[in-house]
Amino acid sequence: MGAAGGAQALIVANEMQRPDNGFVGRWAGSSAVAVGEHWVLTAAHVGGSVGNNFRMQRRSFEATAMIRHHSADLILVRVAEALPGWHGITGDVSKRDRVVLAGVGHTAGAQVGKHGLDWTGELRAAWGENTIQNVQGDTLAMRYFAKGKKALPHEAAFAYRDSGGGVFLQGADGTLALAGVAVGASDFGRTMHGSMSYALSLGSYLDWIAEATNGEVDVLGAGRVDGVGYALPAPGGVATLAMLAVLGARRRRG
Repeated sequence: MGAAGGAQALIVANEMQRPDNGFVGRWAGSSAVAVGEHWVLTAAHVGGSVGNNFRMQRRSFEATAMIRHHSADLILVRVAEALPGWHGITGDVSKRDRVVLAGVGHTAGAQVGKHGLDWTGELRAAWGENTIQNVQGDTLAMRYFAKGKKALPHEAAFAYRDSGGGVFLQGADGTLALAGVAVGASDFGRTMHGSMSYALSLGSYLDWIAEATNGEVDVLGAGRVDGVGYALPAPGGVATLAMLAVLGARRRRG
């Protein structure tokens, strides 16, 4: 796909309300997804260190350990405090699948041309949707359609500070399973009609995630998406609503 910069935020021209069962937050200035009671998954190029805080739903969770994959752009972060909720992980994602995107970053500002948006807005969380355009190896590619029949109601693209954010498959009951981690986008500073977003598919890393977390992360595997793509509330945990975002796109591999 060629080299470029890391994806770090989300463009959504028509904002999607954050799902009650959505658990995406901020880590090391970019994004990360809660995947277990004490575990967070993000892109390794985001960085961070033990002692840093994962911020989600206006709360802080201190990192006590970090486990980086030896070759893939993935890192697991263990936090001391129990998270209010988290997502199961699935490897079952294919071309033409409709997916939910989420990240934390700069919201979009001014319109660029007839069908573009720049990334000059404030920092906040964003949720949107797209369709898997192509799957090549471990890479999920999604094209942003600002218009036309292929544009979804909440069409979205990755952008600045969205690296480590999530690509989710939605079950029949509305629950969400993490299928990919945001790693990049084709443009910087703006998102245009035709801009590409990229994520690392988790299908090849299910065993690593399960082993690294001693089974504390729910790896759903293939063929179990319908009705099982869920976020698990922690005991006594309550998922709060958050403000939505309109954000932009960039691609860079770390």
